[in-house]
Amino acid sequence: MALQPTQHPADSGAINFNTVANGDTANYGNGTNVVLLVQNTEAVEHTLTLDPAGSTAYGDALPSHTVTVPSGVGKVVAVPLRRDYDNGATSNTCTLSFDDATKVKVAVLQVP
Repeated sequence: MALQPTQHPADSGAINFNTVANGDTANYGNGTNVVLLVQNTEAVEHTLTLDPAGSTAYGDALPSHTVTVPSGVGKVVAVPLRRDYDNGATSNTCTLSFDDATKVKVAVLQVP
């Protein structure tokens, strides 16, 4: 899948929402200043799941993080992207999984 582009909003605050596919990745930078915006494009709610790789010190798989995207066209949810969501596949990335990726758009923002 594809790496979603990280945007650096100018003072105007303009951002672009992009189409997304299940398995796309997002760079979380240093893990403290990157936010994933997920925009709903239809009237029903959707679900984003972030599945980190690895396990705890006790051998249990790290838990997934699930976020509900509210119902309603144009509704947006902001999800801070943290190191905790690292996919273990490539440097500083997490994998995005949706219940229906064709019904949402995303924007990855890095703020100063």
